[in-house]
This record gives sequence, structure tokens and C-alpha cells, in this order.
Amino acid sequence: MSANWNERIKAIIDKVKADDDAARAFNYDPPYDEFFPAERIESWQALEQWVTQLDGSWCFRRQRDATWVLSTSLDRAVKIEHQTEHSSGWYHLPRRPIERDYLFRFQQQAQNWDMHLPLN
Repeated sequence: MSANWNERIKAIIDKVKADDDAARAFNYDPPYDEFFPAERIESWQALEQWVTQLDGSWCFRRQRDATWVLSTSLDRAVKIEHQTEHSSGWYHLPRRPIERDYLFRFQQQAQNWDMHLPLN
């Protein structure tokens, strides 16, 4: 487990701020493997130690495949991919109706998971 991940990210940010070419490259092709370092945790005790080292910084649970772009389940729900014999691509559906549907379904099912729900 690397204890200097925070310093590695700060070094990347400092380089991007100081170098216009690096800034342009970062906007089009961010160094995800450097900017989002992955740590493999082998035990609960190692996880607790690592979380303590965060010292208020953010961390995220990784995806099954580190090459996937980071996106939320809502991002994936609104993305429509299409492919024909001569073209392929993708577009996004409007988010608001899907957000409302997700929230509605969550509210309907929440009582199945928590018996102490607020009244409002």
C-alpha cells in the first residue's frame, strides 16, 4: 500500500499548472492511471490503516476493470449506444426524468431496508 498517493496527485496537478502543453494534454487525455491510483487492500486492518491516512481526502471504490471510464449508474442509464453497418456512436437521454424515476423507486423501496424513516 503506497503512503504517498496524495503527493503523487499533487505533483501531477503542479506539473499541469506549470506547463501549458501538459495542461492541454491533461484536458484531452488525463493520466488516469496516475491521477486515480489504485490500492489493493488485503485485510480489514489494512483498509482501516489506509482510510486513516486519507486525513479527510476523498477515496472511491474502484470498478472491476480499471480501464473503464469513471461514471455513475445514472450516467450509464442515460447513455444509449447504437451501431449500424456503417456507423456507431452514442448519445445521452434527458437525465431529469430518469433521476425522478430512480428517486421514486428508491423512496418506494426504502421502507424495506430501514424501519426508522423520517416523516418528511
